[in-house]
Amino acid sequence: MKKIVLIFGLISGAIAALMMFVTIPLMGRIPFEYLTVLGYTTFVVCFLMVFFGTRSYRDNVAGGTITFGRAFKVGILITLLSCGILRHNLGVCLPPVPSKLSRSILKLYG
Repeated sequence: MKKIVLIFGLISGAIAALMMFVTIPLMGRIPFEYLTVLGYTTFVVCFLMVFFGTRSYRDNVAGGTITFGRAFKVGILITLLSCGILRHNLGVCLPPVPSKLSRSILKLYG
């Protein structure tokens, strides 16, 4: 289980972090509505990794069947790893962002 959680959690976290690094410089140039759609699409792709990880665990480790509790555990661990990576990169990426942009982000979400 550890290998599957690491693989799919790292893939999901890498996708989210990469898209964050790509979209932050675009915040003043592209309308906010387009960035919102791009962000939500990115999260859907990231959370699809939870499905694929759970399916991979079911097929390769559990012999084709899985209980709800085990699937929930695998999915939560993948999600926590992905969110941890995203949170770490948020702390790395946001402090160098200009203060005007930081204030506007905090105004929208804070």
